[in-house]
Amino acid sequence: PPPVLAAARLLAGRVYEGKDRLSCSLLCAGWDAAGGAQIYSIPQGGSLMAAEGGFALGGSGSMLIYGWCDSTWREGLGREECCEFVARALELACARDGSSGGLRHLTVIGGAGGRIDRRVLPPGGDEAPVAKAEVDAGGGAS
Repeated sequence: PPPVLAAARLLAGRVYEGKDRLSCSLLCAGWDAAGGAQIYSIPQGGSLMAAEGGFALGGSGSMLIYGWCDSTWREGLGREECCEFVARALELACARDGSSGGLRHLTVIGGAGGRIDRRVLPPGGDEAPVAKAEVDAGGGAS
């Protein structure tokens, strides 16, 4: 397999080439012997940015949840804790962003034998007011 950075550069090049036709932002993550675990964000237009702090965000709702993610993320989260972190972040972003919503797909790749775990997260529905209260309560994230 190619190194993670090489794959991220290829993706960024494709997004840049299609910048007039594409409306997308991508995340490219993986592990290789040269760089270990890596995450790259490729925003609309094709820039390539290495993630700092253990996670990367992308998409129209991402700017609305950076504070929550910064205050909630911690090194050493287990697989299920990471899935809960991502699911909650998606829920919060969708609750605040009028361009986001609907079904959210969470895919975890890794572990023994390259296990793939696919989950479909339903729309927030009744949970959205809880997310809003959680962000607004006391002037900050809880």
